[in-house]
Amino acid sequence: MIKNDPGDDNGTENHRFVGEGDLVAHRLTVHEVHRTSTMPLLQDIPPTRREVHWTHIHIWRVLKGQLVELLACLNGVGLLAQMGAWPRM
Repeated sequence: MIKNDPGDDNGTENHRFVGEGDLVAHRLTVHEVHRTSTMPLLQDIPPTRREVHWTHIHIWRVLKGQLVELLACLNGVGLLAQMGAWPRM
């Protein structure tokens, strides 16, 4: 994804956790500087050194006390727009 080394000025805002039955939902915002990426969405975009942020919603399924499934949704278009890569021409 976006480089996330311990020395980076990054942060995660945890907005909400909600649990029901065997599911836990987590809404968060990640704040980073685009230095490099392993995220397939960003593979053709050279590092911009821009400060970016994007939101996620994770839904985990728990079975016998262990995480067994993760569903994730992120605002990819918003992230690309912050890097000057959306709309794609």
